[in-house]
Amino acid sequence: MTIKEAIIKFSNILESQGFTNPSLDIEVLLCHVLNCDRVDLINNSDYELTLDQHNKFLELFLRRQAHEPIAYIINKKEFCSYDFFINKNVLIPRPLTEELVDLVFNDIIKNNNDKINIIDVGTGSGAIIISIFNKLKRLENIDIKKYNFYASDVSNKALDVAKINAKQYGAIDYIKFLQGNLRFPRGIKFNYIIANLPYLDKKEIDFNKDESKDLLYEPKNALFTRGNGIYIIRKFLNKVKNHVDKDGFIYLEIGNGQLPKIKQYCSNSFNIESFYEDRIVKIDLKSKR
Repeated sequence: MTIKEAIIKFSNILESQGFTNPSLDIEVLLCHVLNCDRVDLINNSDYELTLDQHNKFLELFLRRQAHEPIAYIINKKEFCSYDFFINKNVLIPRPLTEELVDLVFNDIIKNNNDKINIIDVGTGSGAIIISIFNKLKRLENIDIKKYNFYASDVSNKALDVAKINAKQYGAIDYIKFLQGNLRFPRGIKFNYIIANLPYLDKKEIDFNKDESKDLLYEPKNALFTRGNGIYIIRKFLNKVKNHVDKDGFIYLEIGNGQLPKIKQYCSNSFNIESFYEDRIVKIDLKSKR
């Protein structure tokens, strides 16, 4: 079977089962098996797969057919133009979260403080904090040592993944990793606090729908919470007041339709702005204005 024949045959199977991007899924799996990029794959579409390559691809295809996410099958996810190691101990980074990174990064570079403290709470794979580190390090005339990076997570297994990614991008000596539930280091006020916390209520998800089946593979404690999806966010907002600098900012990714409830909860203590169809919020203390 050639590459072209495999793409057509197996894409059609996924398409018939309601998969959203069947051709892309097949191409990514073939690239993984053949250790090539998509340009090389298409340019060599008449290449005949060996028996070993075909069998390896078929093994991966069956996992995808069972709705296992591509990122877990190939242990990789591109995020902010960087490849991150991913396994089932961490949430798969989403495109929306790239917008969160850009928002925070653009705010950081406007700040001329001598020392800047940044923390990513619920870091998972470390994709957010490492991407911010990478973007800052790439800039000219930036002293990366003036930035104090922190990342915390309740899961030690997630932190192991984050440390692998930090080593890959030369950030391991710059980011302090902390284990604990919504954990902050003592005695430090933060200029930038970022949190992509669980905001889905399992009771509101229909797992019979094909688009929801992939979620069953992701770590439940990274995805789901109670209270219409804002229970953990409310806990976080109660705690964060003690850790944000008086001139600092808090950034959250939230679920569809959650903004009114979060605004109501924040009304006494925080100012709040929303971005990207109300899925990302930027918060600061009312007392500073």
